[in-house]
Amino acid sequence: MSNTSLCRLCGGLLKAKARRCRSCGARVQAPSSPTQINTQTFDPPKVEMPDFTRETSVQDVEVTASSPAPPELPVTPVTDCTLSEKLMPLNKKRQFSYILGVIFLVPAAVLFLVSYINATESLLALSVLLGAGGGISLFISNNFTKEKKALISSHVIAGMLAEQFALESYNPLSTFSQEEVERSELRRWHRISGNDMFSASYRGVSFRFADVKLVRQSGRSSHTVFKGQWLILDLPNEISAPLMVSELEKKGRFPRALRTSIPTGNEHFDSKFTVLTENPELVPQIVTNDLISFLLPTNYENIDFDDPLAMSFMQLSEHHLFFKGKEAQIGIHSGRDLFEPCRNVDDIPALRERILDEMDDIKKVIDGFLLIEHLFGAVVEERLEGSGESVHHE
Repeated sequence: MSNTSLCRLCGGLLKAKARRCRSCGARVQAPSSPTQINTQTFDPPKVEMPDFTRETSVQDVEVTASSPAPPELPVTPVTDCTLSEKLMPLNKKRQFSYILGVIFLVPAAVLFLVSYINATESLLALSVLLGAGGGISLFISNNFTKEKKALISSHVIAGMLAEQFALESYNPLSTFSQEEVERSELRRWHRISGNDMFSASYRGVSFRFADVKLVRQSGRSSHTVFKGQWLILDLPNEISAPLMVSELEKKGRFPRALRTSIPTGNEHFDSKFTVLTENPELVPQIVTNDLISFLLPTNYENIDFDDPLAMSFMQLSEHHLFFKGKEAQIGIHSGRDLFEPCRNVDDIPALRERILDEMDDIKKVIDGFLLIEHLFGAVVEERLEGSGESVHHE
């Protein structure tokens, strides 16, 4: 009689010298005895996306720095060459659809204007038809852009985030909830959108990050009031009163009697920033010289104004900071998104280099706030710029 056993993974019947289970595909290891056959343990990774519609602390979930991407993203590693081969046809289709959309929309606009002046119904119908074709072409082009984003997010960004931070979760198509950003007391907006939401920790500080776009609606017209990067830092200690430091907001939602900016003693800083709080004693404790130097624009001579993507998103940006309870909200109105796919998909290493620079910029932002002793308990012993080491506060 043949020597058989059951698969420990699925319970399927294993033949005497089977190398894999025919039911589940698990590899069968060499038996330690004629009557004992061991199968390789198979435990698929479990990924849980946190609910960003409620307040959570990144300590609520115990995830390692090598956590995989969300389930909807492919996680099979590919080489840069293979990734480039996948991106090139998408890039060509996107460009073709975009150019076709422009070709349709330009004559559509001209015909609509002529038909409006001359009251010609035939030209009006043709302009509407061309406009519809242009809109459909641009919509298709946008879909190809999203496909490029999904590939780069799963095969490039997710792994790089895990290397640079203690990554807990990453969703390239998500951003903060409206309720979370509203806690920053930044007014005059109605809709929020964005992408590249991730939760992580760096140098012992837990934080969440996302690209954010805030739009104000006025009747039928809309206006973008904020576009850039948003970070929420978890503070180890609760501060005694809310504090706002902003280039974007002049009044906040403070009582009318507290809407006079508190001077810091730095004339250049006071001319650009509004500082509001119910407890003026907090101002010198939080708005320190290190924070002032960090927020003021510097090194203009090194900025390439002809290539905005070459700049750090901190440079030439407007800032909105709000501290309350055990949370620090940091809005950086840079006018662009991070981690976006480049037009030249042939050079994936260059894309990685740019994304790495953008991740280093996020580190520098957190490093700047770690220097505030009142918030984090002690001055950081060594400010690390771009190194992979980690210094934890006790």
